Amino acid sequence: MNETLATVIAGFFDQLLTRQAGLGRPVKRLVLGYSGGLDSAVLFHLLQHYVKNVQQTAAKKITGLSLVALHVNHGLQMQASQWAQHCLAQAAIYGIEMQLIETVVQKKTGQSLEDAARDARYQIFQAFVKEGDVLCLAHHQNDQAETLLFRLLRGSGPLGLAAMRDQLDFGPAALVRPLLRCSRNELENYARRQGLNWVDDPSNEDVHFDRNYLRHEILPRLQQRWPAVIKTFARVAELNQDTVQLLTEVAQEDYEIAGRNQGQQLCVLALRNFSDQRIDNLLRYWLQTQGSPLPNRHNLWRIRQELLQPGVGSEARVTWANTEVRVYQHALYCLPKMPKHEIALEQTWVLTQSPDSLFLGEGRGTLRCKKVMGQGIQAQLLEHASQGGDLHIRWRQGGERCHPAGRQHSQTLKKLLQEYHVPPWLRERIPLIYSGEHCLAVPGLWVSKDVVAKAETPGYVVDWTLQSPSEHMPITPPEEV
Repeated sequence: MNETLATVIAGFFDQLLTRQAGLGRPVKRLVLGYSGGLDSAVLFHLLQHYVKNVQQTAAKKITGLSLVALHVNHGLQMQASQWAQHCLAQAAIYGIEMQLIETVVQKKTGQSLEDAARDARYQIFQAFVKEGDVLCLAHHQNDQAETLLFRLLRGSGPLGLAAMRDQLDFGPAALVRPLLRCSRNELENYARRQGLNWVDDPSNEDVHFDRNYLRHEILPRLQQRWPAVIKTFARVAELNQDTVQLLTEVAQEDYEIAGRNQGQQLCVLALRNFSDQRIDNLLRYWLQTQGSPLPNRHNLWRIRQELLQPGVGSEARVTWANTEVRVYQHALYCLPKMPKHEIALEQTWVLTQSPDSLFLGEGRGTLRCKKVMGQGIQAQLLEHASQGGDLHIRWRQGGERCHPAGRQHSQTLKKLLQEYHVPPWLRERIPLIYSGEHCLAVPGLWVSKDVVAKAETPGYVVDWTLQSPSEHMPITPPEEV
């Protein structure tokens, strides 16, 4: 084996496994994103040698480490099925398990085929990995240079110019790029010396695609004039990663000052004390914590100009992608973009397990309930109503009254929602839990007086989020976009 690349891989994963074990998150499985191309073929060869060495060397003090290859067949090329069979054959030669998953790529409006395929691939990666996994991707130094140049041409700021990181969290797992400091020439030389087999995707030669144009037309010319340009661009990316880390630390400090309701909202009055640049930095950080796609500079400017000024009404909002930001009682809210609300017929809910969830429909969100002791709705009552088909979800139609536990008198739902500071745009959408004609609870706010669980008795705590279940799953890491 090539000692340099083997040493790079061994050092990278030895440190990773040791650090994860020290954090109480031991690595159990390496998952290779295996396309069958040159880069992933090299990483596959290196990883299977590393894992076998770990399994055979007691001195590593690591047990149970395994490797699985994951191939996503997008079906975009005529040879796609042949490539999948090639990957299966290579995995069989190594004696490594391989999972083959087929997907249909669906483009969103204005989205390129490249981006749509990448989103589909990451969606599969996200669904496949679990706690204790490390997703390994074969991006290399040339890929990093292309990414940096591409972001520069798009006018990206420090976050974009930080390009790809070699390690980051990815849902319950971790995502790593152990070859990010290795050039493509090093990988190709290694592959030829080892006699590796790989497939070539003809679409990688099509210069109509922006990245291919940079790869085949621009970077070679830059290298002719500045031979070290690939390494230089990689260093620029690392410097921007340092800048992003510093900006993140500043944003975290500001988040402690301006965050409200456990960071779900931002205090407008606190934001007004910050400079525009500091506001934008905090907004980006906050929106990332909310799982929102990042806004461009124009939308950040709109938030400052349209939502942070005195006298702004609750109808004001700034929208982009599937996100909208609103303001109410001096607080910013980040919400999924909501379709027009139409009063729905009541919806039956049959409890099946704890925790349980019920998707109410687009723009109506998801209910989640969990069985606990001494909180929420009496478990026996709720289970009986569910089994008898008497548990329903309704929406406001006017005139409803409720009597929350801990209050002496009942009040109109309208008055209660105002007292609980529910933003106006949510008051018509918030679901109401009924048994027959009795309102049991308003999720996340209160339980009715006569059905609340007593101390030491089981109950169901019900919460509500406007997000649909699919919106809880991150697709592409922010630094990949």
